[in-house]
Amino acid sequence: MADRITVSGTVETVPRSVSTTASLDVATFRLRAHHDRSSPVHPPTGEPPGMFVVTALGSLATAIDDRIGLGDVVVVAGVLHLRAIGDDSAVVAELTADVIGLDIGRHGTVAAVGECDDGRIVRS
Repeated sequence: MADRITVSGTVETVPRSVSTTASLDVATFRLRAHHDRSSPVHPPTGEPPGMFVVTALGSLATAIDDRIGLGDVVVVAGVLHLRAIGDDSAVVAELTADVIGLDIGRHGTVAAVGECDDGRIVRS
């Protein structure tokens, strides 16, 4: 199953970047999704929102290196792949990202661009 989705959540692991022997850059991290109360889809009562394994390829993988870190609140849009693992019918949600960005709506204090001290923001 593969569907296009957009997920907002907190980065749960330090992003790991590698370059393959074919010179393809790949970055991965785990993302804990935030529950969107306006969504018609709700997790079971008492259950935490889902965990995703996010994979970024090529220039997107290179771009998140040193810009996205543990605990950051991000929005990821891409293709969802559900993979069965083991014999107990567990499923891993893998999200191949097209776009990754900081979720400034949930990020806390918002500073004007001129006042921003965040080194991950590239000024034009």
